[in-house]
Amino acid sequence: FSWIISVYKIGFSIFIYVFSRIHSQAFNRQKQELFSCLQPLASNRRDSLKIVEIGAGSGINLQYYPENSHIICLDPNPYMFKFIEPNPDSLLQVEHMVGYAENMQKIADNSVDVVVSTLVLCSVSDLDKSLAEVKRILKPVWCSLLKIS
Repeated sequence: FSWIISVYKIGFSIFIYVFSRIHSQAFNRQKQELFSCLQPLASNRRDSLKIVEIGAGSGINLQYYPENSHIICLDPNPYMFKFIEPNPDSLLQVEHMVGYAENMQKIADNSVDVVVSTLVLCSVSDLDKSLAEVKRILKPVWCSLLKIS
């Protein structure tokens, strides 16, 4: 029975890889605009801008993050991580973490500058718990980016 789940997770990761590329092409301009506000946050820092992406999927958003960012790609499907590869010329630090938005206990309190979630919060099992986790891991001084279309 467990092999069926593995086959499903592998198949789903391939589907998301293809879908995310199509979606990203269609919404590239809007994503560039939305993610552009991260650049000022990353400028003039001694340390990396620490970003957690909930449901990182195939890593399609990596292209929009500022250089010198540390990205924690959180996803419940470990098969997604084989698709997450930043541009080899990029200065991004990418960390893979298997997990769920409702339980990010591997991430310390008040340790993250930005949390990103695109096309994911609609499918979490407990939205209130997920948002409480986001609040817990974000540093006390932060800004929220929320775009609902």
